[in-house]
Amino acid sequence: SMLTLNNIRQYYVLCEHRKDKYQALCNIYGSITIGQAIIFCQTRRNAKWLTVEMIQDGHQVSLLSGELTVEQRASIIQRFRDGKEKVLITTNVCARGIDVKQVTIVVNFDLPVKQGEEPDYETYLHRIGRTGRFGKKGLAFNMIEVDELPSLMKIQDHFNSSIKQLNAEDMDEIE
Repeated sequence: SMLTLNNIRQYYVLCEHRKDKYQALCNIYGSITIGQAIIFCQTRRNAKWLTVEMIQDGHQVSLLSGELTVEQRASIIQRFRDGKEKVLITTNVCARGIDVKQVTIVVNFDLPVKQGEEPDYETYLHRIGRTGRFGKKGLAFNMIEVDELPSLMKIQDHFNSSIKQLNAEDMDEIE
């Protein structure tokens, strides 16, 4: 696979629970200028919840999930490509398929795991590989609950890359 993580800066934020993850997401979103963002959730339920929260907070968001028809998916991806929505929230269904030049941020709202809590390395690679494409610099943020930390460390070791901790209250550390 030609995917490389070299030009993607990876961060993680330690969170207590889902509401915390959302707050951290808002802090990140409010503190950096972004083109477009893709946010990955592990379940449809989380993806739906997050979509509702963001829309209520006034963000232009679309949701791409497994129960949509091929036509519906294509239409949502096209709107995202055209910049009509700045944020695409999705499950793993489209980790591979989306190449949108304007994507500057990928967020793992949940880490990708296989059965038995083993990290899903390939999905992680394909998810965060949605940014930093076409020679551009990309940013990837992982929202991590304490029990997900061992998985994150395994991912870091697996790719031999550095995933820096961010303080959700203080976003100045983002390069």
